[in-house]
Amino acid sequence: MFVGNIAFDIDEQKVIEELSAVGKVVSFRMMYDKSTGKSKGYGFCEYESPLIAETAMRTLKISFNGRPVKINYAENDLPNKPKVSPSKQFQIENITSVLDAFDEDNLKEVVTYLKRMAIDQPSQLKDLLDCNPSLVVSILIVLLKLKLVDKSKISELVSSSFDVEAQKEQIFNRIANVNENEIQEFSEEIKSKIVKLKYILNKSK
Repeated sequence: MFVGNIAFDIDEQKVIEELSAVGKVVSFRMMYDKSTGKSKGYGFCEYESPLIAETAMRTLKISFNGRPVKINYAENDLPNKPKVSPSKQFQIENITSVLDAFDEDNLKEVVTYLKRMAIDQPSQLKDLLDCNPSLVVSILIVLLKLKLVDKSKISELVSSSFDVEAQKEQIFNRIANVNENEIQEFSEEIKSKIVKLKYILNKSK
């Protein structure tokens, strides 16, 4: 996220404290003038998830020395696809604590934003969800908090997603269409199995 219009005498730690009001700040880098060493009045912030970044842009009202801080995406588009380790555990407690701080209007804004994105930018939303399992959890929590979906339906959805028999066709299609770049991300043992399965599946067609 681009964070601008920062008063020149404000240090990085103070900015981070304010930005952290909506969620975990992974990193913040203040930009300085190389010749004078003084702050340029802007920097770049990386949040733990796209949902927290979007919330910061929409809800944070930060001001230093009477100067309102501007928060926006660093580019005029969605953030680049983040790299997420497959072994990274969901930090559901952290997500829940952030959402607990939202009032109903804030939660509705989140749902409205995601709905608009699903209509206008479906492929970007799919990429975000694919690379950010914690974001999927966040969305489910928001829907439950607003009582927009029954808890039993969420349970059915989660249960069916782990039902290999029910998802067999989708799994086979995914394996058959996996590309070479994706295969290279796995260990040698897994790569060998995927290649064999791809061959069998494509031959059966």
